[in-house]
Amino acid sequence: MAEMAVSFALDQLLPLLREETKLLRSIHKGFADLKDELESIQAFLKDADKRAAVAEGDSANEGVKTSAKQVREAAFRIEDTIDDYLIQVGQQHDRGCVHILHKIAHLLKTMVPRHRCYVICARDQGKK
Repeated sequence: MAEMAVSFALDQLLPLLREETKLLRSIHKGFADLKDELESIQAFLKDADKRAAVAEGDSANEGVKTSAKQVREAAFRIEDTIDDYLIQVGQQHDRGCVHILHKIAHLLKTMVPRHRCYVICARDQGKK
């Protein structure tokens, strides 16, 4: 009986662990892509600042200034989004694989008392 329960638990746990692994990998890839984008933005802004300093007052430079301003604002929005994500992750630290493992450990610790309770309740139901 206990062997079946463990087998069932493993059958339920393994897909969850696989899904959590996929999620963590995709998050890692997403952060790597975001890092690359931010590096490109940083390089663009450095070049735009240099051009603006060299061609001060040039009307053709206005397009570069406008583009740099828009890219800078986008970078700030990205930074705000990252901050929001980090705050949310900090608040939801009980989610994810570690939380699942804690839940499973709790279920295993309480399995025998729950089984005893079930047996007693079933026995009492049979007496009625």
